[in-house]
Amino acid sequence: MTDLIRADPDLLEAYQGDATAATDALVPTVTGYRTAWSRFVNATFVPELTPPASKAEEVTALLEELRALDGQAAGLASALRSLDADGDGAITDADEVDPAFIELYLTEHAKE
Repeated sequence: MTDLIRADPDLLEAYQGDATAATDALVPTVTGYRTAWSRFVNATFVPELTPPASKAEEVTALLEELRALDGQAAGLASALRSLDADGDGAITDADEVDPAFIELYLTEHAKE
């Protein structure tokens, strides 16, 4: 019997909670960077200076990607609880679940 997925749903949800909290803790840092960058760009320089573009938007986009990836752990926990027919902590061939359905489940969970 092949394990399609084997994991502890409680551990996955705990990871997701911790990871999301860590990502959220970075938001004030990015906001501070954005404010400091604005002051820098609007400062007067002698001789004149053309500063490079801010990276705030790229960092914000990366944080959103991390948040989405971390959310997949909670989706996987939910899938394990819903699709593990025999309750052995793994989705296996015995549960008669197509791997494509697991991927679809995770995709739909991410949309919620």
